[in-house]
Amino acid sequence: MTYVYVEVAMTGLSTMKTSMFSNLKFKIGEEMTKAAKIQEMLPGAKIQDSAFVRNGYSMNAIEGLKIFTIHITPKEAFSFASFESGGYDLKSVLEELLLKVLKVVDCLDLEQFFVVIYEYADEKKKEQVNIHKYMNTNISSIPLTEGKLVLLTFKTMMELEF
Repeated sequence: MTYVYVEVAMTGLSTMKTSMFSNLKFKIGEEMTKAAKIQEMLPGAKIQDSAFVRNGYSMNAIEGLKIFTIHITPKEAFSFASFESGGYDLKSVLEELLLKVLKVVDCLDLEQFFVVIYEYADEKKKEQVNIHKYMNTNISSIPLTEGKLVLLTFKTMMELEF
């Protein structure tokens, strides 16, 4: 089996979308999770969530052997979010994993994001993948002793048209 661990780094978050992760709107993580509909993105997952003292959000979840984390820093000068997940068998659930990434990305209305995939396999295949309104602008692969790291860069297709 080929197992993967995925990390998505996101910048250029929509101020309107990330306002729900500010303590001005909600005081506890559970309220932020509900407002962002994160439980709907991860049905069946057991979620532990926290609101940061000033601004921000952290969520850890588990569903069987799969793990998920979301961290959001909604600062006006520099906003950042990350989504990590692991425990997937690549061949049977790559589409499921990409759909979860898309749900998180759409929730935050991003300008660009980066995906790092740790794949425990010896496959050499590289292919471009576009997700919804985001175009894959770069793909690179780094071989490791066991497996490889794949880095994908995505930008909104609307941003690329200008």
